[in-house]
Amino acid sequence: LLRELKHINVITLIRVFLSHNDRKVSLLFDFAEHDLW
Repeated sequence: LLRELKHINVITLIRVFLSHNDRKVSLLFDFAEHDLW
């Protein structure tokens, strides 16, 4: 769902990394230059 979401106010998901040994999921997003404040 995150990969297909395209909107000017939503940061882009670049890649998903799966660690089978640790059973962890890591998400790589595009750089956000500004914060929400």
